[in-house]
Amino acid sequence: MPNEIYFIIPVLLNKLIKEVYLPLFLTPYMLIGV
Repeated sequence: MPNEIYFIIPVLLNKLIKEVYLPLFLTPYMLIGV
């Protein structure tokens, strides 16, 4: 069980970073570019 949890957490964090932090970080640059 613990091994599954340790495998799932990085996957969820990676998904969170790609879907939340990356857009938030890039949005100002896109607004400035446009």
